[in-house]
This record gives sequence, structure tokens and C-alpha cells, in this order.
Amino acid sequence: MRIQRKNKGFTLIELLLVITAIGILASIALVALNPNKQLEAGRAVKRKVDMDVIVKAIERYGVTNSGQYPSALESVVTGGTVGLCVTSPCTGGIDLTTDLAPYISAIPLPQTGQYTITKTATGITPGYDSSTIWATAGTTAPKLDLNFARDKQLVNAVNGSNPITFTRNSIGTYVGSDGLIKTAAANEPRFDHNPVTKESLGLLVEEGRTNLLSGSEDIGPSYWSALNSVSTSLNTIASLDGNNTADKFIENTNTTHKVLARSFTSLANATYTYSLFVKSAERNALMIHVRKSDYSDRFGATFNLSNQVITSETAGLGVLNSTDIKKYPNDWYRISITGNIGSNTSAVVTMYLVGSGGAFDIGYTGNGTSGIYLWGSQLEQGAFATSYIPTTTAAATRATDAASITGTNFNSLYNASQGTFFTKGSVNSLGNTYPGLVYVDDGTVNNSLGFYIDDIGSKKIAAEAYVSGVAQYSVFLTPGAVVPRQIYNMTQTYQTGAGNIRTALNGTLLNPTTATTIPTVNRLLIGALRGNITLLNGPIARITYWDTTLSNTALQGITK
Repeated sequence: MRIQRKNKGFTLIELLLVITAIGILASIALVALNPNKQLEAGRAVKRKVDMDVIVKAIERYGVTNSGQYPSALESVVTGGTVGLCVTSPCTGGIDLTTDLAPYISAIPLPQTGQYTITKTATGITPGYDSSTIWATAGTTAPKLDLNFARDKQLVNAVNGSNPITFTRNSIGTYVGSDGLIKTAAANEPRFDHNPVTKESLGLLVEEGRTNLLSGSEDIGPSYWSALNSVSTSLNTIASLDGNNTADKFIENTNTTHKVLARSFTSLANATYTYSLFVKSAERNALMIHVRKSDYSDRFGATFNLSNQVITSETAGLGVLNSTDIKKYPNDWYRISITGNIGSNTSAVVTMYLVGSGGAFDIGYTGNGTSGIYLWGSQLEQGAFATSYIPTTTAAATRATDAASITGTNFNSLYNASQGTFFTKGSVNSLGNTYPGLVYVDDGTVNNSLGFYIDDIGSKKIAAEAYVSGVAQYSVFLTPGAVVPRQIYNMTQTYQTGAGNIRTALNGTLLNPTTATTIPTVNRLLIGALRGNITLLNGPIARITYWDTTLSNTALQGITK
């Protein structure tokens, strides 16, 4: 007799029990393998509970006080963010201990950083600032904290006021939190972001520039000459502003050069920067030349998007100063070349499609359909590329960003005898003449104190002070040349009498410098050199000011 065995599978309950057991074991393993992550998760839960407790206490205060907030919070402007005390006595921010005592036994504190309150038109929103430097500085609260990267506002986080005068008499573009190109209206500050990581970088400050090429988003026959039977297909895919305005540069079917060209008038010995947003299609390399009409003098480079390799080229009297490639979302890149071609002449911007045979493979056999995507053509007279300036039927100018604190707003916070500045920022490109980061001055170059980049000589960040046109001190902070788009944290103290100037950069304290006199000043410049001469061309993430000198330990701590 043949016995048949019946295969029995797992029941649903058995499967659920197994899955649950696996999940428990995985959780145990995760704690064992990454305890720091679990501890931080626990701290995050505590912070959420703490912030809920604080907000409920403030709301209960309002219920029993005719709908008013505590006076310190009531004075905060709508949209302003203020920090709550992180030590006792209060170190920066606002102290709500007495006001909230009937509703909360003690204001909870995070293990690190500080809790914040943002005042909106409809209520209040709690927050957490892990990067606070208020507590690290010691027991003295700052008088000014412009946390541009965090708040994306021109607001003093100490008291919620807006002490800054800002102007830019034109529209301006910047990178938004999604990595795409956004447009700010005239006199609207721009808060820039890293296009890849989406990190908020702070207040963008740039000099005025003009895009000399009309039709920046039309790289077609209306503005460009297509040579050797190449063509362009307009509005083919979405560009970096989210609109369907990117064009495709399409190759020919022969071995002649695949060229787009456009003429402009070059000034004698002037430096020009050409930039363009590029995205791979079937081809992934593009050669750019800026040249004389007869090809005798030129500068250029080939940009390979597949590996971000740049191969430079010059001819005749052409001088290539610099090249750059920067990644953006959706596999877009911004490429740029800077140089000059010498004499005053009719010049040409030329683009070549490049094949797979190397950096200068511009004579390959094409198929008539393959190409590369282009958008945002820009030609500027200057030694580096600035933010994109859109044009239509004519050249367009982006005006200068001007940000300062003057008058009573300045006098109410600045201590003429002693103080400490903290600055966090970066520069997008080198090539400017002594771009300033943060300065106080008297409206001239003669009396000033601040940070700048020695872009003519060493390329280092420096701190300096001038009195009646005479340098009192000048010290380099960076050990080597500044790296574009790298963020630097720096501090500078000053004190009359002893004339002791101390500085620190990224956690390293520098030797003290003795100045004979501290300058008399009446304004603070943001992203500008003394006398408002040269702008930064980059974002300022944060400026904090104490009206006293800080210890060496504090200077190191707040710059780490």
C-alpha cells in the first residue's frame, strides 16, 4: 500500500509570529550595532515632548492674560524666531521662566542646542536649534544673531526685530530648497541653497552684473547661428526653473564640426565669463570657446558631464583664467569659463558637440538625432560666474545686493570699547578684489574692522582694522587658500585700551594681535568690504555679535 504524505504550509498566525520575532531581533541588533542612533532617536522624542509642554504653557498664559503672550514674546515681530534660555541665568534669547511659572514647574532644556519659538500670524511654532552658539559663548547673551541659513529672514533672533536695511533694485535668482532656480522680486533678499544637498546656505550677496546675451533661454536660430547643418529643438524638456524651456543641440550626419555660434563686441583686455546649464542626452560632452572672429585668439574648455572632467584650451593671445562645473538636480550641470582674448574686437561664443573619441573629438560622424540639452546662456564681464540672470529680447542687469545695519539700529547694539563678532559664510568663486564678509566702518575705508578674502594675493581669509587710514592689524585666518563653496566659521574680538585682538577659525585659535587703537564706526556691512567697495559673491549663513569680549575657550567653541 502506498502512503501519501500531505505537505502542510505555515498558517497566517505562524507567519506573523515569525515576522514579529524577526523584527524584535532586528531591533535588538540595531541598538547593539548603532547605540548612538538609538540615543539620538530618544532625544528627539524628548525634544518633541518638551516643545509641546512649552507651547501649552504659553497658551495657558494667553488664556489667563486676555489672549496676550508674555511681554518678551509679544514684542517679537510676526515671522520672527527667538531662542529660549538654555542656562540659568538666561544666556541669550528670551527668558520666560517667571511668566510661565504658574503653568510649568520648569522650562525643559535640550541636552544640546536650544529650543526656539517662531511667532506667526496665527500662533506660535516651537523649534529646536542644534547649532546654537549662545550657550557655548558663556553667560553673556549676544546683542545680535542673524541666523540667515536657519531662519531665511532678516530677523535678529535675540529679540525678533528686523534691524537690516536691504536693497537690490532688480529681480535676482537663487537656488531654492528643492535645488531649482527661483526668482526673487526687486528688494527681496535671496536665501540660497546647495543645489545637491538642499542645505540652506544663507543670505546671498552679489555685485551687480549684466547678462550681455539676449534670449538666455532660447538657444535656437533666433539668437544662435547653427553651422554645418546642426540644429536645435526648442523647449524639449524641463529646465532648472521647472518650466519646459530647455533646448536640445542636435548633431549633423557628417564629420564636419557641430557648431552653434553667437557674436558679441569684446572690450580691449576685458575679462569675460561664459556660463551655461547643460544636461546629457545621447551626447555628454560639450566644448565652449570664446574667440575672435578669425580664430586667432581664444580661450575655451571641454566639459565631460559623465565624469565632470574639464580639459582646457587656449590659442594665440587668448588667456583662460578659470573653469568650473557645478552639479544641479535632475542631472543638470552649470559649466563656466573665464578669460580674455586681448584687443577690442568682434568676438564669438562657440559651442561644439563632442564625440566619444576624447576631449577634442568634434569631427566625429553624427547620426542627425543625438545631442545634448542646454539652458540659461549667460555672458558677463567679470572674473567669475554669478547667479543666473534671465534675459528675453535684450541684455539684462541684476543690481547690487546691499545689506547693512545703520543709525539707531546699529548704535543700540554696538559697543565701541569691546565686542566679539562671529561670522559663518562661504564664497562661490574666487577672482574678485578683496571681497568682504562682515565689516563695521564709518562709511569710508579709513576706519573699519572686519573679515575679508585676500583674493589678489594669498587667497586666504583675513581679519583687519584701520584707524584714520592706517592699518592697526591684519592677520590671516586660513592656513591655505580659500576653497570656493566651503563654509568657514570665524570670530574676532576687539577691546580698547589693551588693544587686544583675538581671532579663531573653525575651532583653531590664532595668536593675539595688538592694535594701538580701535576704530570709531557707525554701521555694519553684510557681505561687503570696508567702504562698501567689494561684495562677497556668496552666502552669509550667520552673523552673531556680543557687546563684550569672549574667552579663548568660547572663541574656539563657537567656531567648531
